[in-house]
Amino acid sequence: MFEKDKEEKELATNRLLDILRAQESGEVPKPEDKPIPIPIYREDKSRPGEEPVSSPVLKKDLKPTKEPLGIKKEKVEGVPKFEEISIDITQHKDLMSKEKPSGEVEKELEPEEFDGSLFSTMKDGIRKGSFTKGLSSIFHMFNESKRKITIYRSENHLRLLSIEYNYGECKIQRYAEYKLPYRAADKEIDDMDELTAYVFTREQNLSGKKVKYGALYSSKTLTRTNIIQTPKLKTKELTNMVQWSSKKNLPFAAEQAIVDWEVTPAAGEPSKNYVIIGVSERDSIERDLSIFSDNNMNARLISTLPVLLWKLFIYNYPDRKDGCYVLVHIGDTTTTISVVVKQTLLFTREIAIGAEDFYKAIIQRIVDKEKAIQIDHDLAEIILQEYGVAQGVSGIISGTGIDLYKISVFLRPVVERMSSELNRSLNYFKKQKPELEWDEFLFDGVGATFPNLVKILHENLNVNVGLLNPMRIEKYSFKNGEVISDQELPKYSINFALALNSSEKINVIPDKLRNNYRYFFPYKLAMIFMVFLIPFFIATAVISNQTTQQLREEANKKNKQWENISKDVKEYYTMIDDLYILDSYKKFLSNDRTFSINQIKILKFLSYIIPDEIKLTGLEFNEEVISEAEGSEKERQMDVNLLEVRGFIQAHASVSYIYFTNFLMSLENIPLFTKVESKLDEHSNPDGGRLIFMLKIRF
Repeated sequence: MFEKDKEEKELATNRLLDILRAQESGEVPKPEDKPIPIPIYREDKSRPGEEPVSSPVLKKDLKPTKEPLGIKKEKVEGVPKFEEISIDITQHKDLMSKEKPSGEVEKELEPEEFDGSLFSTMKDGIRKGSFTKGLSSIFHMFNESKRKITIYRSENHLRLLSIEYNYGECKIQRYAEYKLPYRAADKEIDDMDELTAYVFTREQNLSGKKVKYGALYSSKTLTRTNIIQTPKLKTKELTNMVQWSSKKNLPFAAEQAIVDWEVTPAAGEPSKNYVIIGVSERDSIERDLSIFSDNNMNARLISTLPVLLWKLFIYNYPDRKDGCYVLVHIGDTTTTISVVVKQTLLFTREIAIGAEDFYKAIIQRIVDKEKAIQIDHDLAEIILQEYGVAQGVSGIISGTGIDLYKISVFLRPVVERMSSELNRSLNYFKKQKPELEWDEFLFDGVGATFPNLVKILHENLNVNVGLLNPMRIEKYSFKNGEVISDQELPKYSINFALALNSSEKINVIPDKLRNNYRYFFPYKLAMIFMVFLIPFFIATAVISNQTTQQLREEANKKNKQWENISKDVKEYYTMIDDLYILDSYKKFLSNDRTFSINQIKILKFLSYIIPDEIKLTGLEFNEEVISEAEGSEKERQMDVNLLEVRGFIQAHASVSYIYFTNFLMSLENIPLFTKVESKLDEHSNPDGGRLIFMLKIRF
């Protein structure tokens, strides 16, 4: 009797567990005499005695559909709540009797269509004009960056984008994604550096040209992005502050740091600037550069992830100069969050969650209908790329026998964790700058390619969301018409950022190499000018030499003629010169005599008009240099004759001023004098009966 009760309790417990699982899966379990096998979720391989494991579905069976499928999602039927279920097994007979029809088969779901409407487009009026594109083409030609190859590397993925600039046209020559392990024609590659070398060799063989511009971002390269606010400083003071700030809290030794920075004005604060600093580890950078040099390619740009996202945003969104935008890059292992306010990068933060966390969440061993299915990493990638993060959808993933609802249950903790981390980051930024208001979240990276993920984050965060469009401002053409699909485009956002000229402003390669490339365009421009100036200088020198030679020949000819003339003729020419000098001297004496006579006449005239009360103590003739038109823009200097007169008036103050004024008026009325200036001496004492004055009379 005791054993029978024990068996009934175990049966009831197992049945209760089945009903709880039914709440998650949306199915009503069939009644059986024995407990239904419990689903097993684990990553280890099957051992003897366990259910057989089916082989994972091949990638070719799960190719994503490019055309809209228009499949309507079915609503999940309700499941009895836990409160409605009694522990007594006898009360479950009615529930267990409700079985599904034996012939009913769960519907297979087609892959989810990716929503490309989250990409915003640019108005044609704001796009670059033909003149600007022409200048850009000239710049790329002189800068030897007409063809660029950009590489994005993570732990297991490599993405390549090759762009060529021709006369205002941007053509994407090739784009490709490689994954480790990669099987080449003759071997299998499982090292990222070896894969990079293989890609470089293959790319140059396909193009048949040497690539002079290569840009790289690698998640393995140790980098750091710092943002500081400073007052307006001199260059030396700013350099010292940047060097000090950039070497704090580094994940590597400070002496290994390579630093580059850019100063941007603080919006609304004219007296302050923001300094965006990029820092990298020298050993990591030199290791990356060696990959380029070993494959006969020039590495021109290596930068940090927040800087590349910032440059990509301000280049492609010139119509959003105001407002606050949050850039979210969901990478393979981490997510980078950057805050851009009025086109200035203010904050950046990295959280430890990425696409790999989504893959790991669904890498499970699932038992369904006594059949075990192992989801490996490759199958997890395919499921997330084709079906994304589903919500309330029940059905079988095509070709696998896996219920999509179970996948959504596995993904729920990862989505909640990402939403929580994003909220924490927003709260952190708000504490730093409370007046921030989020205008829009722009997502990119691998995680942004999962269908429905961005929409779910929109619902969880209650903010406007979109996808960062790296092709918003430029009109790209594609070689052979191989267009990047909307779903693949977020993966290549960093590649597009590496191809921008503005990204070179923060370049964390060694200083010597950076300066060589930074001044490459001015050097080329100077060479072009020299090509035109050198012939001009040569022609000028030749003409000048010919003219000088002609003058020398003429001078020699005159000298020979002078030597050949007679002695009397020489004396004649000498006397002519002497007579010319004497005549000039005679004219000078005549002019001087006339000037002296005029001076005597002026003195006689003054003695005639001066009243007896005014006594003169000094008379002096001088010359004064003045402007002919004072105060005008064009003034001509000239010499003017000046007579300085000093004297005093011996009379009472009331009378002395009258005498002095009458004397000035009489001088000013004389046409001979052009200007009369008067000045009273500081030692004058009119009340004491003595008024001392000085006159400047110009004539």
